[in-house]
Amino acid sequence: MASPFVGQTVFAAPSIGSLPGHSSAGTRDIGTVSGTVSGALTKPPRRATTALAPNRFPEHPSGETKLRLVFEELDMNDNNIVEPEGFRRVLKALNFRLSAATVSDLYERMDLNKNGAVNNSEYLNWAQHYPVLVDAIYTRSREAVEQARKEAAIEGLRGSLEDVTRKERLSNQQYQACLGELRAQERAIEVLVQEHEARKDGEKDFGKMLFDAEKEAEYAKTERNAREKDVQAARETERKAQKPLTDARREVSVTERQISVYESEISKSREKERQLEQMLAEAKKETQRYIDALGDTNEEVARLRDREREMSESFQQIQMESKKAQDLLRDAEVEVGRRLELVNESLQKQRQARELTANADARLEEERRKLPPFKQREGHQKQLYDAAIRAMEDADKELRNAEQELAEYLSRRGSVEEDEHPLLEHEIRLREQRYNLDDRDDTHWDEVTQFIAYDGRSDTRLLKSQRV
Repeated sequence: MASPFVGQTVFAAPSIGSLPGHSSAGTRDIGTVSGTVSGALTKPPRRATTALAPNRFPEHPSGETKLRLVFEELDMNDNNIVEPEGFRRVLKALNFRLSAATVSDLYERMDLNKNGAVNNSEYLNWAQHYPVLVDAIYTRSREAVEQARKEAAIEGLRGSLEDVTRKERLSNQQYQACLGELRAQERAIEVLVQEHEARKDGEKDFGKMLFDAEKEAEYAKTERNAREKDVQAARETERKAQKPLTDARREVSVTERQISVYESEISKSREKERQLEQMLAEAKKETQRYIDALGDTNEEVARLRDREREMSESFQQIQMESKKAQDLLRDAEVEVGRRLELVNESLQKQRQARELTANADARLEEERRKLPPFKQREGHQKQLYDAAIRAMEDADKELRNAEQELAEYLSRRGSVEEDEHPLLEHEIRLREQRYNLDDRDDTHWDEVTQFIAYDGRSDTRLLKSQRV
């Protein structure tokens, strides 16, 4: 079927974008364009999930294309008819600041047969009388589609920014987790290093304690050796002191035995004296001699006993000193034993400290071997996090640029619409005046026709179709 617009007189003007919700074929295409204009007919999804469809309204259309697309835009029900409600909704959605009466009057001018349904022929006739309005509908429809496409692009950028932000947040969480693991590993290593240093200090302290204990043990051994020498000297002195005492005791014993012999002899002499009176004189002399010898012997015994007593006291003093030396020796041996126990305990603690230090060294070395992978993961996550931040900054910058571009676009559109509104009103007023003049001219023609017929004159006027 040939296009209804072929052969029609058309005019050129800037293009207009479709309302959101129209496809290039004139059918509803919800979701291909994101965004809405002043409460447009459809509500788009929040984020464009597919590539944006190209604007079906060309920037520089032919007159036929422009008329066809505007008719499709006004044809809300896709039945090749412009209905009053559809016409009103399109003008309202495209932000035409026209009163309801003006919109109704425009539709009545379009609906020549007054059946509430404008076909292509009626529309084309109406378009010839309102070229500025048709051009405005086309331009605003195209701009509405462009706005919707820009808003859809912005929604897509917002979605991309949300994805990038979510990735940045996840990357930051992963980075913080890796950083926390690295810091925990470093703290563990630091604790092990402190523990290792403490073990070394403890080992040094135990070494010092061992050195002091060994030194004190040497002092105790030296003291014990000195005490042993003192005991040996005391024993030697006791032995040397005991020999004169023994000799003195032996002499006392010999002298006492001699005294016993003398007393026995005295008894015998006295017996002889009694028995032998005749020998009294000799016996008395002999007795006196023995008595004198006994006196001397008693003096010698007394002297020897004094000497024995002195020797005994000296021996007792030596024994006391020997006992004291033996006590000191036992104390020294006990001190040596205690010092040796301390040395053994210090040696054991030193061995334990060395074992703990070796274990701490092994643990420290093991934790240090674990550190590079943590650093590698932390560095890798840091790179990912930095990349995510850069991507987020780029996405945010792109979104801001798109929003600024849309704001400038809307501002420019608003300015253009402000400048266009007086022209539209002027065209509508002029067209209304022309319609009024046509109506008055038709009325005047009919009245003249009636008058000529009434007066019986001949009508020599040109027919209406022949008038310019």
